[in-house]
Amino acid sequence: MKSYKQHITEMAELMDLINKYDNPYEFLSAVMKAISDGKIKLKTRGAANAREVVAVWNRVKTKKIKVSEAIKYISEGRRDLEKGWTLKNKIVISTNDYDYYHIKQIIKEPRKFGLDKRKILKILADSAESMSVPNPEAYVEDQYESLADGIVDNDVYIEEYIMKKGYCRFVIDKTHGSIEGWNEKNCKLGAKALDDTYLPYERDGFKLFEVKPLNPFKPKYITSKFDWYDWLEGKAKRKYVSPMAQFREETLKEELPTKEIDSSEFPNPLSSRLKAIFQMKGDMDGSQGDDIVKTKARSWSARKLKPSQSAIYLGKSLGMAVGGVKGGDLGSIVSSDKHILDGHHRWAATLLSEPSAKITGIEANLGIGDLVPVLRALGDSLHNSRRGEPTGGDINIFQAKIGDAMMALTTGKNMNPKFYNKEKSLAWLESIGGRNGLAQRLKELQSHRPPKGAPPRIEMPVIDADKGDEKLASTLLRTGKLDVRKPYARIKK
Repeated sequence: MKSYKQHITEMAELMDLINKYDNPYEFLSAVMKAISDGKIKLKTRGAANAREVVAVWNRVKTKKIKVSEAIKYISEGRRDLEKGWTLKNKIVISTNDYDYYHIKQIIKEPRKFGLDKRKILKILADSAESMSVPNPEAYVEDQYESLADGIVDNDVYIEEYIMKKGYCRFVIDKTHGSIEGWNEKNCKLGAKALDDTYLPYERDGFKLFEVKPLNPFKPKYITSKFDWYDWLEGKAKRKYVSPMAQFREETLKEELPTKEIDSSEFPNPLSSRLKAIFQMKGDMDGSQGDDIVKTKARSWSARKLKPSQSAIYLGKSLGMAVGGVKGGDLGSIVSSDKHILDGHHRWAATLLSEPSAKITGIEANLGIGDLVPVLRALGDSLHNSRRGEPTGGDINIFQAKIGDAMMALTTGKNMNPKFYNKEKSLAWLESIGGRNGLAQRLKELQSHRPPKGAPPRIEMPVIDADKGDEKLASTLLRTGKLDVRKPYARIKK
């Protein structure tokens, strides 16, 4: 009988892919697709599978593949079924063998559940006593053997014991999923592990995820991606959410808090009367020096800065990163609390490529809550058109998962087709440490949140760097030409 190693080596389809590709990430992506399409008849047998695939590649190619990354790639090939157990936020055991029942997993691999055969027999004996079984010893022996052989596919006493310790059982297929545990807290922790590993709602056609806590028994039926992530994050279930609201999910209704300005003096949008005088209104309030805002050119490492809006998109940011954007001039005003007013995608691309790279801009001595109304009004006075959400299906970077990013890089999804180059994208990915490196940088980027109350993109200032607006804004702020603080000029608005 052929060994599995021989089987893989002799598989024509796999060897064709090895001969076709020189980039290891491109090869792994092709392997995933071939498994998903059924062109490569590999069963998902775990780490050993991936090691043998990697060994064949590494014997032939100069660019080597790390086994740990290959396992993650291979495991993401779409499977018809995944079932197993979680504990807290980790997957304890998983299989795609339909007949490897949840209870059988406990009997066959008890150490993964903190058990041994003696303890399992004790649980069965206690259950026999509670049920007043006529011949308890015979029942215990027969029940244990039946569970181990798969003749009996469940034992409520053993599973209740396991679930009280925090374990949750799960099932995921192409369209449905479920998790069952002692309480909702345990179910949610397990579901987070499932989301990190299997990304159920990123699968085409996935429709329903059932959450079934036993104590109390209050099942949930999650039918949308947005409700899924809301539940994982502890948010209440939504009512109807429009596509636009989903697209800018992070936008909050309340306004940014102000400290030094009166926001009513900066109408949104600015009236025609105010547009005509806005850039000199600071000279009309009868007070000298009250409106001066210090500004200066500065540089920061990208990871020291924060966004001022939630409308930053994954495909555009990755496209810029692959194109070589890291650091440089934002062409933007930056608030005293380090929120950038423009250049968000350059900033995001830098965090993805080289988080310590230097970014330059103009720092203004106003907090973001004060700076937004002032510069929004200035942009209106310059007759700059507001910018709405982009067209198309690009993913908000604050909602993106590592699977979204890998899909963009390997297929060009949501990236500009005029500039997308798969070989260049995968080379960039390799240069930052592969999937693991990208996951770490995406996580760091997502930790830099917009300020509470950040307005939607259509309400943000438009200070056009292509026209040198940021330098004009700096001059007007520094010389007190803008009527920033009290006393304000008495002008009919």
